[in-house]
Amino acid sequence: MFTVTTKLYHKDVYAPDVIFRSPGVVRLRYSRHAEDAAFDDRYGDLTCYLTPYMDFDTAEIVEVELDVEGQICKRVARFQVEEDLVLVVVASADGFVRTVWGNLVTDRHKTLDRRKYVQPPRRPALCPVMAAA
Repeated sequence: MFTVTTKLYHKDVYAPDVIFRSPGVVRLRYSRHAEDAAFDDRYGDLTCYLTPYMDFDTAEIVEVELDVEGQICKRVARFQVEEDLVLVVVASADGFVRTVWGNLVTDRHKTLDRRKYVQPPRRPALCPVMAAA
């Protein structure tokens, strides 16, 4: 049986520049879940940060998912909204925001499961003769 799946990339595992390039300013539409999550976030009400447009040039894109055709279908980005707080936005390529949550600027996701993501290509070992040249 042949199955085709999406490919998930993380900036701390393998992040080809072409995939992690910013789409620039994106018009966003928020799901009810995203609005509820922003309102009920552990760091307080974040709904004031759910703007209709966001500039991904100002964000840190941390995760990108490609569909079966190799097109970007999802981005996870961190937008700094306060000195010590970022708004994490999970958005489809068409600007539909599935969910959001607040994170401290200092949070670097120490529980990252690297196995979930596309791994960097392995480089072939150099022949000892070629390495000496």
